[in-house]
Amino acid sequence: MNRFRLPLLLVCLGLLPLTITSQDSAPPEKAGSFKLKSEALSVDATVFTQGDYVGVEFRVDSPLQPDARSPELTVYVSRDRDSLIELTYAPTGTEWRRSARKRVSNAWNNESESFEGMAGEITEQQPDSWRAVVWIDPTALGGSLDDTWRMGFRVDVNLETVSWPAKPEQITQLETLTLKKLDARTSDGEHPAKRALESERRILKVFHAVSETESRADKCKLLEAAVKADPTDAALLAALVFAARRTWYGGEDVSEPIAALKLALKACTGWFGGHAMLLEEMIDDDDFEAAADYFLKWDKALPVSDNARRARFFGLGCGALAAAHRWEKLDECLLRLGEDDYGPGGLGWEVQQVAEYALGGGRDELATNLRDRLLKAGEEAGRTPDLRVWWLTALEDAGRYAMVLKEAREVKGVEGVMGDRSLRDDFTGTCVHAIGCLYDPPQAADECAKLIKDGDGVFTDDMIERIDGYAKACTEADEDWQAELTYRKEDAEKQNPRMRMKTDKGEFVIELFEDDAPNTVANFIKLAQDGFYNGRKIYRRESGWLVQGGGRDDSPTGGDEGWTIKNEDNRRQHWRGTIAMARRMDKDSADTHFFITIGNTPGAFKLATDWVVFGRIVEGLEVAQRLQVDDKITKATAENLRDHKYEPVRTPVKEEEK
Repeated sequence: MNRFRLPLLLVCLGLLPLTITSQDSAPPEKAGSFKLKSEALSVDATVFTQGDYVGVEFRVDSPLQPDARSPELTVYVSRDRDSLIELTYAPTGTEWRRSARKRVSNAWNNESESFEGMAGEITEQQPDSWRAVVWIDPTALGGSLDDTWRMGFRVDVNLETVSWPAKPEQITQLETLTLKKLDARTSDGEHPAKRALESERRILKVFHAVSETESRADKCKLLEAAVKADPTDAALLAALVFAARRTWYGGEDVSEPIAALKLALKACTGWFGGHAMLLEEMIDDDDFEAAADYFLKWDKALPVSDNARRARFFGLGCGALAAAHRWEKLDECLLRLGEDDYGPGGLGWEVQQVAEYALGGGRDELATNLRDRLLKAGEEAGRTPDLRVWWLTALEDAGRYAMVLKEAREVKGVEGVMGDRSLRDDFTGTCVHAIGCLYDPPQAADECAKLIKDGDGVFTDDMIERIDGYAKACTEADEDWQAELTYRKEDAEKQNPRMRMKTDKGEFVIELFEDDAPNTVANFIKLAQDGFYNGRKIYRRESGWLVQGGGRDDSPTGGDEGWTIKNEDNRRQHWRGTIAMARRMDKDSADTHFFITIGNTPGAFKLATDWVVFGRIVEGLEVAQRLQVDDKITKATAENLRDHKYEPVRTPVKEEEK
């Protein structure tokens, strides 16, 4: 028998309409004992009293499967025909979601209210069945055990629903119960209902105190004091994390949520969800070394009690190891993929992150091994489709476009991969981006046709429509493309300046169009000669489209140089490999920021004149395509300059325009 107490988590009260479904709308067998049954689900519910409280025990013959759908236990209680209170209690992994809604004259009231008279716990869990008790305090509902009540029940588990009554209009048919006449139970020691309900009230008290406090530091002090007062109270731990994750969400300073989580985990080391939250906060704070150390410390020390959360903890930990470039440890961890406690279920987007870090760090073999193990494990768990899409997305984000198309052509059959619309969209978008980054417009259109032909039976009608749409856009751009080829022939006869850029990913060379954008080129060269670009970071990446950088680290949007340059409308269009100036909404607001178009996209075809193109990459385009956010330009060197000084015309920015 696996007995455990789950933390309580407050959820704001909803105002959704009541929906009741059932295979059987017959009345229960007798007052106090209810049988709810469908073809796939059987539930026995018993109502009893214990001291001054009402207990409802649910005995369910279906296993808990929170990955499929969180089970929900709902109790309807009413003291008259015109009002009904619905109490829903749902275990989700290692937390509880609890809500109360009130129906008046068959319509939900317009105000949400906190309800402190309900608590619950899982009392027994077997492989194919489980038991739970929901406790209700009648005084919190404005009554007592001496009153006559009407009660109904609903149980949702594993996509199956059974309930009494079957429809909202059958509320008046709810079984009438005289609570005093129900079976009474006695217990030794502390009353379980009292303990649970008092814990519920404490969490509300702490939560409201934290919510009403403006200072984040004071919030943390309140929670710390509450946990120190009773470090074994799971409800307070849940309140602490709730405040850390929600009240402080979106703030730049994550030190307080991290401190709060550490405090919670010190009091409850076996709480898997909290460990995963803390690991995620560390990663969000870019403290990869600390996150990697924390993962290695706790990975094997934590018990296997929740595979989904364990898989998430594992996935986050692998991402931390990869970000910290601890490849040897990452190899050791990934060897465990596919084992019973580390199936692909629950790993989610962390798989993609790990693959991206490995590919970005030049660990292609490690990334490929990850892919092979995941697909094998996914095949056994029925998760191959989404894992394959994650792998393709990782390849795309790492700039491995040839590998994307190779992998896409290996997909055989529509079963699974194309059954989900979001997977189809991701799969198709990744393929289209890869084609746009590998080929110029005429050949890109041909490659689209080849991809559809090679993937006969893989692409559904909506996927083919999207691929054909991209091919059509490339074909329609042919006139502009032919003009571009003419311009390139002219460039070959000129002495155009060049810019050699060394980066964390390698080196590429840009040919600068001095005759088309003389002042923009002069500005770019002058900045390089002054050493401005050395050490600057890439701060934006749009897969399949662009990478952007060239600004100060503390001002990625620009405007802090005190000057700008005027936009130079010209004939050059945004093609794969071109470089253009980035700016704010004002066309004449460019200063140091630039972006490189890494792939041909229909949207980029229409950017000419508004964002001035002043060069294109002639060597090392694949290097630019692999640049990621936070990669650095280690050195920018101007070469092949014409015989004059490059002194740009810059317009000072007025103080009120900054």
